[in-house]
Amino acid sequence: MIGNIFRYFIKRGIIKRSKIEDSFFIYKKLDKKIKLSQEIIKLNYTKESPFLEIETNITSIFEETNLYLWFYKDSESYRYLPESLLLFRYLVKKYDDRIIIFQGNINYVVIIKNGILISSFSKKNIDKNNLLSIKDEYFVEKEIFFLEEEYNVFLEKSYSSLKYNDLFQILNIKLDIKSVLNNIIQWIALPLLFSSLLLTGIIAGYTFYQKNENSKLFENYRSSTKEIREIKDNVNRNEELNRVFLSLKNEFKYIDKSLAMSEIIKISKDLNITLSFIRLEDFRVNFVFFTEKEENVPLFTTKLFESNLFSDIKNISSHRIRNIKTKATMQAKLKER
Repeated sequence: MIGNIFRYFIKRGIIKRSKIEDSFFIYKKLDKKIKLSQEIIKLNYTKESPFLEIETNITSIFEETNLYLWFYKDSESYRYLPESLLLFRYLVKKYDDRIIIFQGNINYVVIIKNGILISSFSKKNIDKNNLLSIKDEYFVEKEIFFLEEEYNVFLEKSYSSLKYNDLFQILNIKLDIKSVLNNIIQWIALPLLFSSLLLTGIIAGYTFYQKNENSKLFENYRSSTKEIREIKDNVNRNEELNRVFLSLKNEFKYIDKSLAMSEIIKISKDLNITLSFIRLEDFRVNFVFFTEKEENVPLFTTKLFESNLFSDIKNISSHRIRNIKTKATMQAKLKER
């Protein structure tokens, strides 16, 4: 059912399906489960987009403490269904820890670790060295290859694996539609089929209203959703506002984030260290680097402490790779100001 709803919205132009190469994807692991509105996501994460702020559009999917973000260069703010989300929903049922590569003129890569989509990207050529680098960076050892012609077959199969929550978040619907629909079914005992049709009508009406595309359709929608709006008006939003406040408070608790990131990059350049991964999560910076000199690992830690920007620095792991270079995984905690 949900797959047919997505297909209908794509056919009508309400949602666009986007290729992996047309977006920039990042994964965020949050410390706890909170409510994130589209506005809060844009406020906190637009700075991580590779595009200018005024031309950045974000598709976000938030589950438990896992936040998936796709950035688009699109000032018109279309609603996008990322193909990597489609593939992930289907592939994770079979491969919960795998590098999945669709081979062709453009190689599509989807990386799933512990049942979570941690990366997706496209690359023209992937050789053995590229694959080794990917394994080193994401700590995923197994890979599986598919032919180019299988890509679209997988996409079509994937529609049935999408979730209603994917649709609500892509359309940025703030109502608790699941709860409202259950109440409607209890109140008027609608058959399941009619309930599904009603849900489709509600979502379509809401979306067209936001875009101001059809005033007549909106009038019909307003009439059919009178009871839902009454429920919405009576919802107590205090709890949600408190969670948003706590989220913002935590996000801006440390004021030297940009300076700290710059310092790590500067010290890496000074020591001729190659940073392969760096991610800022709240007040911690996780990063991975490679160096030909083993002694650079403790020296790097010393210089970070000397910057007076960090209260704690942990060497999670460090080891030699093929007797050529040392790989180190570290975590630095920002000093509170």
